[in-house]
Amino acid sequence: MRAYYLQSATGERFPLRKPETTVGRDPSCDIVVNDSSISRQHVRLLVKDGALSVEDNGSRNGTFVDGVQLTAKATQALAEGMTLRLGTVDFAVHSEEKSAAAPEPMRATAEFSVEHFIPQARAKTGEALESNLAEVLYRAQGALFPAQPIDALLDSLLHLAAAYVPASVLSVSLISPITSELETRATVGQSSAKGPALISRGVAEKVMQQRKAVLIRDRLQDKEFSERQSLVQAGITSAAATPIFDGNDILGVLSAYIVEGKRELSEADVGVLTVLASLAGTALVAANMMSDLMRAQAELAADNERLQRELAALRGHKDA
Repeated sequence: MRAYYLQSATGERFPLRKPETTVGRDPSCDIVVNDSSISRQHVRLLVKDGALSVEDNGSRNGTFVDGVQLTAKATQALAEGMTLRLGTVDFAVHSEEKSAAAPEPMRATAEFSVEHFIPQARAKTGEALESNLAEVLYRAQGALFPAQPIDALLDSLLHLAAAYVPASVLSVSLISPITSELETRATVGQSSAKGPALISRGVAEKVMQQRKAVLIRDRLQDKEFSERQSLVQAGITSAAATPIFDGNDILGVLSAYIVEGKRELSEADVGVLTVLASLAGTALVAANMMSDLMRAQAELAADNERLQRELAALRGHKDA
């Protein structure tokens, strides 16, 4: 049995397990590619009688096979070694013989350092936002700065993440200065029927211990997380989380979850979360400083008001 998969420029694999696989920016697609050059429903990949083909869905920026553009609704056969370009995003087409009795185990979990993504985003900021990560970095700089109250900052962070990461739930947890424990501070998205998917302790602990972003593509395929109760009870099938740093100190965790869904989070989703978290750390420090300043100003105003009352009382007593 021949199995096909696409491989991105970063080495991420996208197995084509179904007779029909949709690719695009829309969260309903089987493979979601968060790039501005990709249409919401860009192509269909079809596997029939052991052969693979691609059909363009009338995409805005086109579909190319080995440099030749397909016409809308046209179907083109794909084979090992070909290059499939969707908009400006390239994928290598690969295939291999699979044994139905003993399929190759899937690498369900991956870890990434911040340095894996940040240079990609910064290197592209001067190229008309050709990189999706560069676009995220550009928008985040406007949304998270200048300094703003922490609640408003976290709300901006999550809604910006939701624009790029098609997750069921997005969550920010910060380390409490009182208990030194992670506390969920903000969430956006739906909840599972089995309970709110706010944060998985198992995922968060791994992020904190490894000081790296963690991607769990498919919980059921991962020995470490397949039976974790925090994931099972919340109905989480795929998860991604990245640390929020201030220098070498971890301030918290930015997380994304798929709840009882068929799609999986990808390395591209982790990249978006990591870029946002890198700026969120600096923004949180600024927000805390602003909060301290506002508190000091309020205390000063209260002290001044008290002093004025005492002076007025002294004058009244002297006049009497």
